[in-house]
Amino acid sequence: MTTEALLERLEGVRRNASGWQALCPAHADKNPSLSIHERDDKILLYCHAGCSQEAVLSAAGITARELSLDTGESERRIVAEYPYTDESGALVFQVVRYEPKDFRQRRPDGNVGWTWKLDGVRRIPYRLPEVLAAEFVLVCEGEKDCETARALGIVATCNAGGAGKWREEYSERLRGKQITIIADADEPGRKHAQQVAASLHLRAESVKVLELPGAKDLTEWVDRGGRKDTLLELTCNAPEWKPSAIVPGEVPLVAVAVEELLARNIKPREMLLQPILPEQGLAMLYSYRGIGKTFLALGMGFAVAGGGRFLRWTAPRPRKVLYVDGELPAKTVQERSAMILAGTEGCEPSPDTFRIVTPDLQERPMPDLATRQGQSLLEPQLEDVDLLILDNLSALCRDGNENEGEGWLPVQEWGLGLRRRGISVLFLHHAGKNKSQRGTSRREDLLDTVVTLKHPADYDPSEGLRCEVHFEKTRAMLGDEAKPFELQLESGPDGRAVWTMRELEDAKAQKAGELFASGVTVRDVAEKLGISRSAAGRLRQRWETERALSHRPTI
Repeated sequence: MTTEALLERLEGVRRNASGWQALCPAHADKNPSLSIHERDDKILLYCHAGCSQEAVLSAAGITARELSLDTGESERRIVAEYPYTDESGALVFQVVRYEPKDFRQRRPDGNVGWTWKLDGVRRIPYRLPEVLAAEFVLVCEGEKDCETARALGIVATCNAGGAGKWREEYSERLRGKQITIIADADEPGRKHAQQVAASLHLRAESVKVLELPGAKDLTEWVDRGGRKDTLLELTCNAPEWKPSAIVPGEVPLVAVAVEELLARNIKPREMLLQPILPEQGLAMLYSYRGIGKTFLALGMGFAVAGGGRFLRWTAPRPRKVLYVDGELPAKTVQERSAMILAGTEGCEPSPDTFRIVTPDLQERPMPDLATRQGQSLLEPQLEDVDLLILDNLSALCRDGNENEGEGWLPVQEWGLGLRRRGISVLFLHHAGKNKSQRGTSRREDLLDTVVTLKHPADYDPSEGLRCEVHFEKTRAMLGDEAKPFELQLESGPDGRAVWTMRELEDAKAQKAGELFASGVTVRDVAEKLGISRSAAGRLRQRWETERALSHRPTI
């Protein structure tokens, strides 16, 4: 890669004495904090805000190998640009094809340049204006085949990203149309065609799947002499797709009679961390940035790995834990792990029960776990694992729009598959502007437990980690176990974590008592603690009663 090609992918680029400065793509950068230099035939990147090189590379859509300066004939070059335009013809994003064969996606940055990531960008099918105006549409696997069809005078579309990336919202754009899906003549292509057909069924007027004779795809078929009239004839003669068609390689569903279900000896679900996390459980811990998700998740993981106790929760016996961190520097992970492990009661994980995957220790970017390729890369680490902790969804599941339910489906399917294998998953996620978990609410549908952390209304940043722990969804917890509580983390003299827990009502009563003792009114206490005036009035009555009892003379 050339330095110029790298700079094209960055925003806010400016020249300085030793190289360039740019906005770091791995965090919400406002003042350019990413330094770019050339040294010994390599491009060097350094984020002064602390982002790891892996995080920067992943956000920019490049690999560490591409940081070698290419000056020879093997340099990668753009050979095609495929525009994805909206209903009015306005450019939304592009798919760029390189030689040697590779693909990247980019969107206009609003300043005559490009941003090489599609976070938050609306996803649409290729050649959307033409598709909307047509009655008959071919669905191909890639843009090159769509352009081949276009040269024949036939409207064609596809999805960005190739096989396996079709979305339900694309099918809505094809509602009421006559569709023929051109399947690539390989296993991924045939499976993709069947998935698209299943999505279009009951939406399109008709759906057919066609594999062209003697060629891998439409472009190769045309290169070998295929003509438009022959293609239309093959399309006309192709049978209607039936929903009973089995996708090649798929395992059929199994249905059992209720008598058989009741007679089966199904192992009861034990608890990994009583009462919050069961075996084969799916859970989420979310909060705004900086409140304490990672500290809590590490504590939970160490307790499960060591068969110990953390906060109010107990692990009955040691289990194997895999902690996947998507964004923190390795030194930070090391320091936090040492602090939390030292402060976790009765927890001494053996070397093989708690393992960590973190970006700085990799020789490649962290995998995108929203894709099958990324999930496959993690698979070797999942052997015998009982609990998988993913910290966090935004960093580790990057494909798709997190605000759309369809973007969550690949992760949901993977999570259900892990559950079938006996692996519990704890997802860490950020809170959105509405204070609930960020993005689609569909994530919570299949979860056993949803925990959120919130700063108390009177929180001051000088207090460090002090938060309220609330349970928004619990399938295995009832009564006092599900009551919210206040939590504070301090560092002891020996550097170990010291946790303080209080009932939320007791914490508010103590704070209210301190305020009343200093002369603060009921109205001001209500405002400072984020409670109603009637609740503040009851706290004043409690404080006055307790004060009177404490001053009663003893006999």
